Amino acid sequence: MNRKFALGIILTLVVMGISSVAVKVHQVEAYELIYIREDGTIEPLTANITTSDYIVYNFTGNNYGRIEIERGNIVVDGFEYSLEGTDNGNGMFFRDVSNVTIKNLEIRNFDYGINIYNSSDNKFHGINITNNNNFGFYIYDSSNNTIYHNRIMNNGGHSYGGHSAIFISYSQNNTIYLNNITENPYLNGVGLWRSSNNTIYDNVLASNYIGIRYDQSSNQNRVHGNNITSSNRYAIFLISSSNNTMYDNLLDTNEYGFYIYGSELAQFLHNIDASNLINGKPIYYLINHHNFNINPATHSEIGFLALINSTSINIEGQNFTENGQGLLLAYTNNSRIAFNHIMYNYDGLELFSAFNNSIYENNLVANEYRGIYLQYSNRNRIMENTILNNTDLGIYVSDSTENTFYGNTIANSEYGIELYGSNNSFYLNNFVNNTLQIDSYDFENFWDNDLEGNYWSDYNGTDTDNDGIGEIPYEIDAINNDTRPLMGMFHSFNASLGYDVNVISNSTIESFQFFESNSSIKMFVSNMTSDQTFGFCRVCIPKDLMSPLYYVIIDDGSTE
Repeated sequence: MNRKFALGIILTLVVMGISSVAVKVHQVEAYELIYIREDGTIEPLTANITTSDYIVYNFTGNNYGRIEIERGNIVVDGFEYSLEGTDNGNGMFFRDVSNVTIKNLEIRNFDYGINIYNSSDNKFHGINITNNNNFGFYIYDSSNNTIYHNRIMNNGGHSYGGHSAIFISYSQNNTIYLNNITENPYLNGVGLWRSSNNTIYDNVLASNYIGIRYDQSSNQNRVHGNNITSSNRYAIFLISSSNNTMYDNLLDTNEYGFYIYGSELAQFLHNIDASNLINGKPIYYLINHHNFNINPATHSEIGFLALINSTSINIEGQNFTENGQGLLLAYTNNSRIAFNHIMYNYDGLELFSAFNNSIYENNLVANEYRGIYLQYSNRNRIMENTILNNTDLGIYVSDSTENTFYGNTIANSEYGIELYGSNNSFYLNNFVNNTLQIDSYDFENFWDNDLEGNYWSDYNGTDTDNDGIGEIPYEIDAINNDTRPLMGMFHSFNASLGYDVNVISNSTIESFQFFESNSSIKMFVSNMTSDQTFGFCRVCIPKDLMSPLYYVIIDDGSTE
């Protein structure tokens, strides 16, 4: 037996001599719960923390585990060492204590980096918080804390759960400044929940899910001088909060710059001035404006535009892009929105509690959710807009009534219109290639003007009398039908004298011209598809523009 054992040793040595293998042995660290007790003592005594006066506590090496602080009026200096966990629990936790300073420390691999509860007048600076799952700082029911000169980076796990690198909940009068909050793609940079009178300034927030999020009665906060870039969703997301102040913030290259939501007028009342820039263009957040013009001559560049509690505003010829709402009207009435391009936003045009507005000849294209959103908004006129390729909804009508939708082209969305409202009128609209043209939930609405209905690209009815109107109704739901569906798309052309010439055709209208000198119209019409064998044009001409008799010349022939 001794010979065999010796031979095994020799063979092992020979193999190792042929192929040298370096083996690095990691020291296994013990993870433990460390306390700084109320009486100032440290438990366990083996922790790499020392104190000589029960006031200043110094790290003497890395610590592996969680720390709970039960004593106030102390300073914990990490001396650039680390506190490391096992991907769960709080890195550092204290409650019901005050005047604690934490500095010069790296905290990593916990659920929460630092968690404080019912604690005030604490200071945190020079801390690196990295690779934690849910929150960097979690501040709950605590006031007058200061978080400054920290780096909070690469936290947040693998999916968005509403968490934040710095989260302030039910807390007041905290100050957050000069922090570098970056590369947290599934966390908000700073989140406020039911927290007021906090100040957030001069922070760098880059590559977070949302830069700064206010939520649920987070009121009277001051946010200024922050540089917010490359957010996966919104730079600033403001929801159900009031009377916040924002100035001198730079919002660049975010998926969407700014989004605001409220359910009452007070939640739209904020002090947000034009020193805030989105991609170098000013935010115009206008409250209590009346008889006011917004056009390229008065406002050459607009980063974001909202009209709040205003009347008789004329908005014309602008480009609204890359925001939560391209254009927002809240509690704004008797205004005109025309000839604008509203593209690549989350929602295109949003009206909230807005009445008697005219919205016409706008392009609302490629917005992520909805092209037009009406909520609690009545008696508006939405006319001759091009509403294309909005991902989910062309138009969403919620709790709104007596609105008129006329002459719009609504195409290539999951839903053409989703309709939670009654007594709205829809006629001479083109519904083209939407997955579901209308989702109306059995609210009773009107689908024609007593003469003509709408064009539906999936209509399969017939027109035996060749009047351009189908004989079989287009069924929408149990109580809604378009009884006069159009057999071709509707077009409206503005003649030089200000009159509209309306055309219904199953062919492509390539061009339209009106010649005032001899009161004539020229149209070029071509097949809509390569295999089209029959085409028609139904033309409606105002008598004030051109009176009978009419002569129609087709190619080289003519007919009266």
